[in-house]
Parts: sequence; C-alpha cells; structure tokens
Amino acid sequence: MLEKPSYLFVGAGRLARHLCAYFDLLEISYRCWSRQDQISFARATKDCNTIVLCIPDDAIEAFIRQEAPALSHKPTWVHCSGNLSTPLAESAHPLMTFGQNLMTLEEYQSIPFITETGRAELKTIFPELHNPAYEVKAELKNFYHAWCVLAGNFSTMLWQSFFDTCENRFDIPRRAAFPYLEKVAQQLQHDANPLSGPLARGDKNTIKEHLDCLEGEPFKDVYAAFVKTFTALESKEASHAKH
Repeated sequence: MLEKPSYLFVGAGRLARHLCAYFDLLEISYRCWSRQDQISFARATKDCNTIVLCIPDDAIEAFIRQEAPALSHKPTWVHCSGNLSTPLAESAHPLMTFGQNLMTLEEYQSIPFITETGRAELKTIFPELHNPAYEVKAELKNFYHAWCVLAGNFSTMLWQSFFDTCENRFDIPRRAAFPYLEKVAQQLQHDANPLSGPLARGDKNTIKEHLDCLEGEPFKDVYAAFVKTFTALESKEASHAKH
C-alpha cells in the first residue's frame, strides 16, 4: 500500500471490506478508518482527497456535520447509500449484495454503480474504476432502494428459511435445493415468462391448501401477500391490454 493514499474508507462492515478488496486488486492507494481505530479521524484523512462513507444511512449526514469542520482541507465526501440524497456528499451505490467471501476482480468490475442525476458521475468520483454506471433522480432514490431490498434482501430471507425448513422439518440437506435456486436465477435472467407453480397455473385449490397448512407459520402472511399482489398485477396487465 502506498504511503499517501488518496481515498479513505470509513467503516468496518462488509461493504468497506469488499471495496477495499476491490481497490487492492486494482492496486489503488487507500486508507481505512473506523471508530475502533486508535488514530483520530482528522489524522486518518491526511492526504485523502476522497472520503467514502460505508456506514449506516442514518449516520451519514450526522457524521459529516460532526467531522468536516475539524478537517484542515476540504475533501470530496461520498456515501454508498442507495436511499439517501444529501447535498453534503456525492453518492455511488453498488447494485450488489456483499457476503462474507470476497469476490474476484472480474466480479467486482461487473458491479453497476448508481449515482444521482445531476450530481457527480462515477468516473469523477472514482476515476480508476470502469464499472457500469447509471443514474437515478433524487426523488426516485427511495423507490429504487425499496426495490433493491424487495428483490435482494427479502428473497434472501425466503431462500434462507426454505433451506432451514428443508433441513429441520424434512431432513433434506440444504444443498439438495441449490439446483432449484440456480435454475430460478437462470430463468429470471433468460426466460420471458419465468414464473411457474400454482400462481402461474391458476391452481386456486392448491393455493388454498398451502395457506391452510401454513397456519401459525410466520410466512403465511407473506404467501397471502404474494397471492394478492399477483392477482393485482394480472388485473393491471389485463386493463392495459384492453387499452
């Protein structure tokens, strides 16, 4: 690592760890800092022209307001939240989920970064990166990030619970369901009509039996909500087709 890094990553979570790993692979100079470190934040920022905040959304603006006045220079502040829009910092949200295992350079380079319309572009924030980049209007960031959570986080809860249920209720190893997960992902990417099962077939009796057997289970309401949502989507598509 070079002696005079131009980037400072703030945070000690998965996002900071992955971004640092990406910068390592590209041999980009940087420094890391978190509240557990022995040195002060002001000292850590020395020679760092860009401060990248990998901290919870709710803490970003308060952190900048607290720390910026004490700095001897005016760095560019960047946050990685997909939800927040603030005049205090630029934004670059990686459209990706970050697990415990680090990725390859090719995987990191394929991550799209979402910036804010009318603000700094990715090539300005991170000139060394050549990732795909897209913009979202400030007023749509909440909506954008809500869909990221729906698609990524909530589906993870479903699959994780499915794997646990396979092991704990049916004595089926979770790895037995991995091909199912892989095929679902493949069909979502390549099939124009990826949905299968009783909803797609209109098997109302099967759906009723499913809801009955899920009585008392935490995911019964989730199943019912998806049935209601599917019905609403079908109704919406039918209405559009008429017009």
